[in-house]
Amino acid sequence: MRSATEERAAMVPRQVHRLAHILSEGSDVTTTRIAGGAVRDMLLGVEPKDWDMASTLLPAAVMDKAMSAGYTVIPTGLQHGTVTVVVEGMPLEVTTLRADVETDGRHADVEFITDWKEDAKRRDLTMNALFMDVDGIIFDYVGGVDDLKAGVVKFVGDPAERIQEDYLRILRYFRFVGRTGSRKFDKQALSAIRRLNTGLARISGERIWMEMSKILTGDMVHEVLKHMSDTGVLAAIGIATPELAVAVVANVMGGKPETVLCGLISHRGDTYAIADAWKLSRDERKVIEFLVTPKAAYSLSLMDWKKLVVEHSKELVMEGLCLVPKVGWSTAIEQWDVPTFPLRGADILASGVEAGPEVGRRLNACKLKWMDSEFTLTKDDLCKMAETV
Repeated sequence: MRSATEERAAMVPRQVHRLAHILSEGSDVTTTRIAGGAVRDMLLGVEPKDWDMASTLLPAAVMDKAMSAGYTVIPTGLQHGTVTVVVEGMPLEVTTLRADVETDGRHADVEFITDWKEDAKRRDLTMNALFMDVDGIIFDYVGGVDDLKAGVVKFVGDPAERIQEDYLRILRYFRFVGRTGSRKFDKQALSAIRRLNTGLARISGERIWMEMSKILTGDMVHEVLKHMSDTGVLAAIGIATPELAVAVVANVMGGKPETVLCGLISHRGDTYAIADAWKLSRDERKVIEFLVTPKAAYSLSLMDWKKLVVEHSKELVMEGLCLVPKVGWSTAIEQWDVPTFPLRGADILASGVEAGPEVGRRLNACKLKWMDSEFTLTKDDLCKMAETV
């Protein structure tokens, strides 16, 4: 039976093995290790999605060695020491070890270093400050392994210091509590968050939504949102009177982030204000605009929801049913073969109506009648009706 170290080594993709080998060539020590999220995920029993790497080499040396090996190199974040190396089709981010020289709560001026422990000490959470070589050996300088085993999310060092370096770490803390699923909240972290939550005003709306969208569709959403409310975080980002119960229902029903957000916000006007402030995408706003209309209400029957499918789309109605779930209705809508309105503008013109706005008016009037008939009126019925509506 393989050891845990051997199991981890076997999970490392060959592209990562290859790049680590190339970057360490000519050195007496390993210059490059797997960093952060991939190590954390392996210890949590989750297959990593991204394989970020950290290196003692300066960015110029990383680029030189990678290009000499024939790999494509993209200088994605040179000011922070990050380059992306494409190895056999796999993009791998390599970041030079660094220390934060000066921070303003949003950005940091960095200096490149070669000390792995110092790099770990400037990271946000202990579980994200782990390193591993391609042979599966873990390097833990801040107690991240023990915290993972205990199921508790902790900041590296003093929580207040870490938060004041980047206030977005407040939201990241709650996101990772949800990911661990342990239902354990660190008292020191919560105390610091309660004191410093107003610093979130310095964070851009896009960055807030980036984290909130993951929190809202993550695990433990009730516990996470309740602690965010109790520590003043939700109020600090514009949600003063959250509707936790509705948000939890939308989360459990598998709603999109913007759907759960609609459930969380109690006032329609606030929903639009937050969508603007957080710069939600056009598609996300389309969902919100549908969900806050009076039609998406608790009193609707299944047939009413089917009519909304015809008016809007099956996708939007499925999101609406995440907020107002009825037993079997989502399945009924999902499996429903949506009927096609049988009347066309050409049919109206063929009846002698002149081209112009009147054609559209009659077409829309007939469509409403067709929907009221629960989609039973035939084309012949509608053609006759179009003459008199």
